[in-house]
Amino acid sequence: MAEEGPGAGDRARLAAGRAREAVARRREELERTRPHSPRVDVGFSLLERDREVFGTLLSGALAFRMFLWLVPFTLLGIATVGLAGITNETGIRGVLADAISDAATSRSSIAVALVVALVAVLWTGMGLARVTRVIHLIVWDQPLTPLRNAPRVSALVLGGAIVVSLGLFLLRWVRQETPVGGLVFALLIVVAYFAVWLAVSARLPHGDAPLEALVPGAILMAVGIEVMQLVTIYLLADQAERATSVYGPIGVAAVLLFWLFVVARLVVASAVLNETVWRRRRRRRAARGPAA
Repeated sequence: MAEEGPGAGDRARLAAGRAREAVARRREELERTRPHSPRVDVGFSLLERDREVFGTLLSGALAFRMFLWLVPFTLLGIATVGLAGITNETGIRGVLADAISDAATSRSSIAVALVVALVAVLWTGMGLARVTRVIHLIVWDQPLTPLRNAPRVSALVLGGAIVVSLGLFLLRWVRQETPVGGLVFALLIVVAYFAVWLAVSARLPHGDAPLEALVPGAILMAVGIEVMQLVTIYLLADQAERATSVYGPIGVAAVLLFWLFVVARLVVASAVLNETVWRRRRRRRAARGPAA
């Protein structure tokens, strides 16, 4: 009787083994070029620093705080739009539009929801600000100290989120009017995101690094957020309502948590990038000092 060939599971294991060997060979090649290539050295330094500070774990903690903050923030948006009665003008459809319509039937109920959401978003915003600050303290090797003026910082977080949300709606409106206009606006909003995150980074712990040392992380954050925003608008927005009907609230929550984790990963990565580049710059200056 003829012998049977390898099954699907065996072929998958063989393919995975070959892929791991190829990755290992490529890594060894890059390791050999690391002393002679500053770019390769920076890449390895970023990965090593991220592992040292447990970047994935920090991102998960930040994503969880973002989720806790996003729930009352969403309720605040629903209550505000429902109280104003501008659902149709904003182009909101699907489950969110139904929630707003239901809330708008009772002005007193929506007023109570508005107050509760505002208090909750400010309360959770303080926790979000504390976690973000602790992450930067860890990345920059600074002692952990308490956050001062937490309510004021939480209000600033809320204000920044409102600006970003308005930018998202504006970008969608411009995209519907003209694709070219949407692209131009997307490029302009990258600059705005860069300026905002640079200002935020300057307020967060960053050791003795000057403002210009925070530019690489601000660029990474601005480009990353804009890419996520464009993917959401151009690829996922039209499928969101269908996804809700197919997968239900659990699927929507899973997708939301994934996107929040990506945003949190960008926050941690921007801090790691700034710290790594600044540390390398200080080492070069120290190495040139005696020779000078």
